Amino acid sequence: MTDARILDRGYRRYEGPRLGPMSALRSITIHTLRRILGLRRPARAKVLPVIVILIAYLPAIVIVGIASFAKFAVNELPSYAGYFGTVFTSVLLFVTFVAPEALCPDRRTKLIGQYLAGPVSRAGYLAAKVVAVMSVLLLVTLGPQLLMLVALALEGAGPDGINGFMSTLGRIVASGVAVSAMLTVLALAVSSFTDRKAFASVGFIVFMTITSIAAGIAYEDGEGRPWAALLSLTALPVELAFRIFGVPAHCTTSFRDSECDELLFPDVSTAAVVGAVVVWTALAAVVLWWRYRKVEVA
Repeated sequence: MTDARILDRGYRRYEGPRLGPMSALRSITIHTLRRILGLRRPARAKVLPVIVILIAYLPAIVIVGIASFAKFAVNELPSYAGYFGTVFTSVLLFVTFVAPEALCPDRRTKLIGQYLAGPVSRAGYLAAKVVAVMSVLLLVTLGPQLLMLVALALEGAGPDGINGFMSTLGRIVASGVAVSAMLTVLALAVSSFTDRKAFASVGFIVFMTITSIAAGIAYEDGEGRPWAALLSLTALPVELAFRIFGVPAHCTTSFRDSECDELLFPDVSTAAVVGAVVVWTALAAVVLWWRYRKVEVA
């Protein structure tokens, strides 16, 4: 004889807390953040995020060190706008491999259908993914310059007075948020066409490269069609940051040196640059929404 028994408890109602759709969206966002950063995943999944973040922060750390131990060289340090242009390659690399991690696994495993079969709407799902990717991207577009601003201010090498500090802070935040939003939506739109992360990453790189080559051919350094420069998706975010920081059209020094900041497209108006960023972001958002309207619900 054994003590095993079969108990027929029948149907039992769920008696736990009902947190609603917002809780589901919050869970999706947190899960996506963890996946992007490689948390609770094998060590190889953490290598790329760590390397890219270190590349983005290393120049800021070096600049702070120079300001601390060699204050006479402060005037030779890169400006905030120049720093953004310097680390933009790492920003582009980061978003190239981050965005596919946010979308592709759900499509490949058909988990997206289960999400949409519950209380999560398509718009809510995409919003959670955009928030997750953009939050991580802000680590490399916003974090290093904020570190540099605060550290230099503490060393007495930052902007003059509270007004100068707040003005610089506002420009750092504005440029970081604007560029992060644009790149996030563009990368997610490209990733929505495949369920393979490698294909999505390669597709994004090819798309950015093709637009830049086409812009370069049509622009011809200002001798061709100036508006064509707005097609370059590798240069447009940097140009937007330069406009926000008030970089002059041409260097004001008597000679061109490596630390001289000047606009990439001086013959294109600021309104046109901002308009191009808005149009590209809106177009990518439309493509992303169009792709996910076709996803079948399990």
